[in-house]
Amino acid sequence: MKRLIPKATLGLILIAGGLFGAPGWAVTTVLLNANFNDKPLNVPIGTGGPTVGEPIFVHPLIVAKVQATPGPTRSLHIAKPSGTGYSSVDFELPGSVDIVEGDLRVAFSVRAPATVTNFRFGVSERGNSLSKFGKLELTSAGNVVATDAGGSAGSLRTFVPNETLDVEYLYRLDTRTYDLRINNVLLLDNRAHGVANATEGIGRLVIATDQTLLWVVDDVIVTHTSRLLLKADFNDKPLNSQIGTGGASLGEPV
Repeated sequence: MKRLIPKATLGLILIAGGLFGAPGWAVTTVLLNANFNDKPLNVPIGTGGPTVGEPIFVHPLIVAKVQATPGPTRSLHIAKPSGTGYSSVDFELPGSVDIVEGDLRVAFSVRAPATVTNFRFGVSERGNSLSKFGKLELTSAGNVVATDAGGSAGSLRTFVPNETLDVEYLYRLDTRTYDLRINNVLLLDNRAHGVANATEGIGRLVIATDQTLLWVVDDVIVTHTSRLLLKADFNDKPLNSQIGTGGASLGEPV
């Protein structure tokens, strides 16, 4: 499957230009990079958390192992051999609080089994599996259905057996909206997710199935972009003269 970010741990990327098209600087942090390429094959995935690119919880009824197929890189194979209802593999973001501001990009790839069954991916608060910020459901009827706290967005497209879907959510947490792309096609544009409380944020990803057939998940990537409020490196200031007091927009004191 497509590798979205090189093998990495937590890191910072400075980018020119501000959030939402505003002038200035922004800082992007890689919060989670679960590409599974450094994980051992054919053993249950660990639960070491985001710093090692692993989930924090695997339900006892779920079998989740890293395999080399279908390639070209290693991926996580998930199935539920017994029991009824959905069971999950849960990832959390680092730290002790949810992300409540800036832009949050949540991406993953999923390959359907040879016989279409049920699969869910949810975006939620830390310690919560309600998926209020967004839930994507791939149904046994071959439909891709999106919901959030605001209700259902309906069936967005269909999928077929053995198809790989590259999914990307872009959350604008300051405006409480998001976009959803699948295979680089924009399906939801600037949709309000319906979570009205500004103190509620995103901290957990929930991957679930209720079926024995294998779903193949790869490249679970989360990055966070927030405004850099002050950049005063003085490299553009005249030498040997009193510093100006133009404020943060000029990288000067007030």
